[in-house]
Amino acid sequence: MELEITTDHPSSNNGQPVFITDPGRLPVDYAYGLTWALKRLGWNRYELADSCGKSKRTVDEWWQGRPPPAAALNVVRDALNERDDER
Repeated sequence: MELEITTDHPSSNNGQPVFITDPGRLPVDYAYGLTWALKRLGWNRYELADSCGKSKRTVDEWWQGRPPPAAALNVVRDALNERDDER
């Protein structure tokens, strides 16, 4: 399944990016979306934490239901876009 990170969705509150499946489909929870993104990037949670300037503990909380900040999701989105551009 392909995912997208976007703020152009009704479930995006105050500009908070969300993971969605095909355009217009329901948003995907952050834990699932981040797991998908890390697999696609070949990153682990430590690399995500480093890339976002966050602690590993903070990143782990994103898998426990705490929403990641928009800036962190934008780092993931940009890394995914760069990866796709290199292909």
